[in-house]
This record gives sequence, C-alpha cells and structure tokens, in this order.
Amino acid sequence: MGIDWLRENKCIWDFCNQRLYVDGLQVPLLNQEGHTRCRRVLVQEDTTIPPRGELDIPARSTLLSIRNVGSEGMVESRTLLPPSHKGLQVRMANTTNKPQLVKRGTCLGELDTVEVLDDKPRIEEDDKVIEPQDDVREILMDKLTEDMTDAEKDKVDELLRDYDNIFSKSTYAMGRAHLVEHSIDTGDHRPIRQPLRRHPMAHLDEIDQQVNGLLENDFIEPVASPWAANIVLVRKKDGSHRLCVDYRAVNSVTYKDTYPLPHIDTRLGAMDGAMLFSTLDLRSGYHNIPIRESDRDKTAFITRRGCFRYKVMPFGLTCAPTVFQRLMDLVLCWLTYESCLVYLDDIIVFSKDF
Repeated sequence: MGIDWLRENKCIWDFCNQRLYVDGLQVPLLNQEGHTRCRRVLVQEDTTIPPRGELDIPARSTLLSIRNVGSEGMVESRTLLPPSHKGLQVRMANTTNKPQLVKRGTCLGELDTVEVLDDKPRIEEDDKVIEPQDDVREILMDKLTEDMTDAEKDKVDELLRDYDNIFSKSTYAMGRAHLVEHSIDTGDHRPIRQPLRRHPMAHLDEIDQQVNGLLENDFIEPVASPWAANIVLVRKKDGSHRLCVDYRAVNSVTYKDTYPLPHIDTRLGAMDGAMLFSTLDLRSGYHNIPIRESDRDKTAFITRRGCFRYKVMPFGLTCAPTVFQRLMDLVLCWLTYESCLVYLDDIIVFSKDF
C-alpha cells in the first residue's frame, strides 16, 4: 500500500499497542509463524459466459515462485491447474438464462497443493496382491485346493507347463481370431462426429499412455475418419483405469444382431454332479476379434493427440456380445456331436487358422 492510499483512508498504525486503524476502524492483526504465500487465482481478462453454458476462464496466480509448491495446484472451484503463474484455465458455469460478465481481477479462489498418486496396475486376488510380472503358473498352483494329492498337483503342474504358451504374460499379450469378424451395419445413416470432450488434467497422461499401448501393439491405428466418439476412463476395482469409448451414438443407428445369448441358469444346471471346476478367463476377449475393414472408421475415437480407429473389436459396441458368443460357440462346438455336424465347415477353418 502506498503513502497516498494510507493518507486517503486515514490509516493510523499504533506500534506500541499493535493496532492498525483504517478510516477509523480497527483492523485485526494476525501473528502467524512460518512462511506464508498468497495463492489467489484472479481473472486475467474480461470474459462473458453464455447463458446456460460453461467456459474456460483465463486466469493467473498471485504466487510468483512455484518452488516447494508441488507438482500441481488445485483451486477452490475444483479445477486442477499446473504450477505456473500465467496462462491458467479455470472452468466456470453459468446456470442463469442471461450472459454473465466475469471482470478482470475477480478472485476465483485460492490455490492448494495436491499430490498426484502413481496408479500402478495391481491385481487383487483374495488377500494377496499380485504384480503383473509374477509367474502365471506359480499363481495358478497356489490356488489349488488343499485336498488334492501330490500326484494330482504334479499332473496339474505338468499340464500348465505343456500349455504355457497359451497364457497371457502382459497387458497386450493376446491372440487374434479368424473364425469371425465384427461388422457395424449402420445402413445409409450419415456419420456421427462428436466434439472433443474435456478431461481432467490428472487423466490426460493416463489416456495418452493407454492409447500409445494400443497403438504400439497394433490394436488401433491413426485415421482421418468422418466418425468420431469420445473416450471415458473407468476406474477398476484394483485402482487402475480402463479406457472405454462412448459408442452410444453409433449404437443408436446400428442394426442389431439377433444371435442368441446363453441363459446363465442353463449353464449352471449343466454342471450338476460335477465335483472339480476350473475357469478360463480371456484377457480382453473382445480384442481377439478383428473388425471388417470397411467398418473400422465407425469405431474412430478422438483424444488430444488426434483421431484413431480400432482394428479389433472394442468394448461398448451394441453387437459385440453376440459376435463374441458366436466365436465361443465355434471354438467349443466340438464338445458335442450335434454341434460338430452343424459347424463342420467352421471346424476345418479352425484347424488351419487357430
């Protein structure tokens, strides 16, 4: 505060009694130990928010030095911001029916430090935490029941060793089926393109990492497609994220497949009388099925890095469960004599390409 302002407001500072008077009013003085910083977030320029809309407001921080602040900052409006002084963007919404002017210098809140956690993929199995690099055979052997004899366990161990090549050892280690391929029949409907959706800054690196993994392992490819859908990050039970695509618009114009899905109660009834059970879980089973070349553009999705399309069947498409069930019926049809007669031609294909 300058001398002119102090004179205009008749400021009196009583050092003996530790009192400060401004225009006749006593201002309370606070004695706080330690170093403090002013971390207000102010509007950088006049911005008008349209009625019933939202906008990124350009802002700046009064905190000039970012040392010892942390990796990122968060304001009271729950917007995650980088540790910088200028060039900040704070999302604000106008819930009224009239445009609202946010004037330059308006205080939007105060910065507070946050800690970004490293989400390392971990698989929860009962009370045991399994790292992805653990040996699959040892994990399966540990799950065997205690009432099995040593001879039976040796047979299981031998079986797992003989078929060790069928187990997925990493996130993107999976095969590619050729018995079926997925098609997306949208008739003559015009392509549907969505604008890029805004994501929290804490999710951007995770999105880029997963997209790069799919790209490097030949699950997706860059494309300039007239179709475009947005992505959604879904947190799984183990704390990691699943990359999903919002295909609701595509599904609304897709002709549905009527292939029957099995009844759960029928499958459970088929196990009547059995004493030993085993389960097989495909890693990202849908990604084992290729998509017809002419329909790949309809799976296109957008991120801040560009537009990509799937070469394999993604999660979220309306006909994906029926196509996957058709594949499973073809793979397991040899279990019954009747199915072998029906799918005899497919069995020949199976023996060559699978």
